[in-house]
Order: sequence, then C-alpha cells, then structure tokens
Amino acid sequence: MEGWLMYGAALNEGREMFTGDREFGEWLAHNQLGFADQSNERAAAMWASGNLSEYRETRQAHPRVRTVRGLHAKFKDNDKAPKPVLEPTEDDLKTIGKLQTLAERGSTEGERESAKAKLEAYSSAFGDQKEEVIERAAEAAEREREEAPNDTQVQQIRTALMRKGSDFLAEWLLKAMVKDHDLFKSVMVGLYK
Repeated sequence: MEGWLMYGAALNEGREMFTGDREFGEWLAHNQLGFADQSNERAAAMWASGNLSEYRETRQAHPRVRTVRGLHAKFKDNDKAPKPVLEPTEDDLKTIGKLQTLAERGSTEGERESAKAKLEAYSSAFGDQKEEVIERAAEAAEREREEAPNDTQVQQIRTALMRKGSDFLAEWLLKAMVKDHDLFKSVMVGLYK
C-alpha cells in the first residue's frame, strides 16, 4: 500500500498545479501517471496520501481490508455517521409545550391536526429523544405556570410600585427594556401611540 501513498502524493501535487480536470488529465498522461484505470482508485490514493492520520486510523480499524480503495470506501461509510442529537433550548421547550397543548386542546379538529403535524416536525429534530423532549416541555410549561404570579401577588406588587413613584418605575422599566427586546418594542409602541 505504500506505493499507493506515493502515487497519491504525486497526484495531489499535480492537482495543486492543475485545478481544471482537462489540464489535470493531460498532466496525468504526460507524466504517465494515469495507470489507475478508474477515477475512484486515483481518488482513494489521493485521499490516503493527503489524509495520513485518517488513512492510518481507518486501516487500523479495518485490518482485513487490503486495498486503498477499500479503505477509502470504509472511511466514507464511517463519515456518514448519524448527526449528533441536538439538545433542546428553553425556547424549543416552550414552543413544543405550546404545540402539545394545541394538539390536545385546540378548538377545532383542523387546529389540533395542524399542531400535531408541527409538533412531529419540530420534535423530530431531537432524534430518538423526541418523547423525552415532549415530556420535558410539559414539565417546563408546568413549572412556568407554577412560577407565574397570581392575581393577589400582582395587586400587591402594583400597590408597592405606586408607593415608590415614577422615577423608580422609569429606572427599572428601562433596565428591563434593555434586556428584553420584545418588551422594549411593546413599551415604545405604547408610549408613542
């Protein structure tokens, strides 16, 4: 196989000089390097020479493979490994939770079916963990409901804020607006109606 590595090194050198296929083919013929009849053999030799660590790892992982072309095929098969599974963000969990609620409690059959289809498409991005992600979304929605202030708490906060005065409110509202773009837009629309 060492001869294939040398052949691949020569091919890689020629490919650097001649990027066009026609020019590269002429260079192969002129230098009598076109003896590998099939382009996949040349590609394998070029891969092995240009990626020695990958070549060696593949050779070590597949000791029964006896050709560079075979090793290149094994490497390409391993390169098609499944994509890593994504971890859902808080926003993903909120979206999935809302879709799950619509799928279960939508006002019309069409709304429920549409929500189910969107939920399936959205949650499929998380691979085999899809059911776990839907469960986590339900748990996150429950926590959010539990943490949301009730009417009594809202009234108590309103009373306390009224006692503090407008300077206090303006300062804290500006801080919140800087952190939350949606809040910023909402307040700006309300101020300049």
